[in-house]
Amino acid sequence: MENKKYDAFLLNENGTDFLCLRIIDDKLKIDLNSEDQTTLREIFVKIIKRLFVEDFEFIFKTESYEKKLFLDIAKDYIDKLNAEIKKIIPEIPEELKVNVSDDLNMEK
Repeated sequence: MENKKYDAFLLNENGTDFLCLRIIDDKLKIDLNSEDQTTLREIFVKIIKRLFVEDFEFIFKTESYEKKLFLDIAKDYIDKLNAEIKKIIPEIPEELKVNVSDDLNMEK
């Protein structure tokens, strides 16, 4: 089965740089200028919950972003995140995926 592909990209918003991960209509933003990374846990929980529904990976889009250092760091980060996702996917029992998927569909 082919993995679903979701976008990852850098965004500068009001002088703040973000690494954004788009999963369906949800744009998860990691503030690259802040030392406070408390939102990372919430982002990882959302990623893991989505893995119970479908297999996916992030595709890093670099157009229209000019800060080379952030581009290099973000590309490496997405590569490592995708590698970790690939390790997690086989560990999720299929019957658990179906149950979680059914539960998510019932919430809509």
